[in-house]
Amino acid sequence: MRLRSTCEEIVPVGSNRLLNGVEGTAKGFIPPGRRFDSGRETGDLEERVRSPYRENIRPKKPWYSVQRIPPSNFHVPIPAIDSSMKEKIVDAVNRQIQAEFQSAYHYLAMSARFEELNLKGAAQWMRTQWQEETVHAMKFFDFLVRRGGSPRLMVLSAPETEFNTAAEAFEETLEHERRVTALIHSLYDLAVEEKDYSLQTLLHWFIDEQVEEEEAAEEIIQSLKLAGESGEGLLLIDRELGQRTTPEEN
Repeated sequence: MRLRSTCEEIVPVGSNRLLNGVEGTAKGFIPPGRRFDSGRETGDLEERVRSPYRENIRPKKPWYSVQRIPPSNFHVPIPAIDSSMKEKIVDAVNRQIQAEFQSAYHYLAMSARFEELNLKGAAQWMRTQWQEETVHAMKFFDFLVRRGGSPRLMVLSAPETEFNTAAEAFEETLEHERRVTALIHSLYDLAVEEKDYSLQTLLHWFIDEQVEEEEAAEEIIQSLKLAGESGEGLLLIDRELGQRTTPEEN
């Protein structure tokens, strides 16, 4: 029985050495994992050695196919965004401007009434409130201008201020601020309904501001109830009210 042996070896090009007992000049590489018989003729072995390994491998076709798509086909249409204000929003903001100026007019009249009652501190507080409401109106005014809307100034009615005590005046102030809060909330609901996100952002500031306005009026009412309507306690509260500073436009 003739025994056959195998080997796995890489033969450098130009090497003269025995390959399992067979002498020959290697013209290429014997790839790993390939076998050759040591008992075969040298010519056959040299022929097999000369055959480049990579030339005997045909590239397999990929299981997938590549299709070139023109760049224009990658375009995804983006819906146009209409940043213009709807007429319904413009009208509502103009009404809010009128309401804010009306509030300012109202507080200025209350300041005059406190001057008549010789409560200088409360008169200063109401004058500052008049300035603050004017700032609020101008915020809406400037908002319309920036958005391309048309601010329309409406007629203001004469304010009625017939209070005789500080407590009555601030009770009236609290009720007035609650009405303004309702207007702000109604305007916010409209902004949500019409998907006016810029107006919603602006109204977030006003919603927080109205919480502070009502809170301030309630605190003054409680202080006046504790102090009474005359005497030293009222004078101390009046002095404290007069320390309110002019609001800064944010």
